[in-house]
Amino acid sequence: MMIRCWRSVLLVFSACVFSGVTPADATESLQQLKAACEKKQATACVSLGVMYLEGKVVQQDDVQSARFSKKACAGGNVVGCTNLGVMYEQGRGVEKDHFQAMKLYRQACDGGEPTGCTNLGIMYEQGSVVPRDLVEAEKCYQKGCDGGNVEGCAHLADLYSEQDSLLLNPEEAANLNHKVCESGGSTGCRNLAIAYMRGQGRARDKGQALVHFEKACDLKDQKGCEYYELLKKGKLK
Repeated sequence: MMIRCWRSVLLVFSACVFSGVTPADATESLQQLKAACEKKQATACVSLGVMYLEGKVVQQDDVQSARFSKKACAGGNVVGCTNLGVMYEQGRGVEKDHFQAMKLYRQACDGGEPTGCTNLGIMYEQGSVVPRDLVEAEKCYQKGCDGGNVEGCAHLADLYSEQDSLLLNPEEAANLNHKVCESGGSTGCRNLAIAYMRGQGRARDKGQALVHFEKACDLKDQKGCEYYELLKKGKLK
């Protein structure tokens, strides 16, 4: 019953300096960021890349976003490398190039940026760029999860839940889904509920299954809502 779906590659958003300021102040801050980026302050370049991507203060412009993300990455800011990798993977502001995206995710992950690790893990698991390698995917997801990227934990839990996988580990999958659920991830709550319902990695417990299906539902997970109602009526096993 576990629903396995690929999550989109993730973009890292840097903290923006424009929250709660007037348009005039924002424009001044924009000029300050541009000046800082030109002086090779890579964090400023990351912020500019995000601003152009989102269209905040400036007109939305993928090409400009990619340009500033490149400067950030070249300046040693691994968040910029992850963001640029996403742009290459999606073909936003640059020509689509999955090999370049993977190279950038590797650079970011090696530099300790957890979202880059998760995105790299996705590429290893999908096997669309290099041959599918679940062991490498596991390492990348673990590194992303350990670094605080909840999506990395969710992907690792999914990997440990695959019935035909040599990495099958129901107990660890349940532990990871608990972590994802506690961080507000609805799929983690739903999958943990299924673990309680089936006795996979957790002692069979209908009460806990209901609790976690309800949590998933509260987090706007449609399947969680459906399964909660079915289990409550005794129609789900």
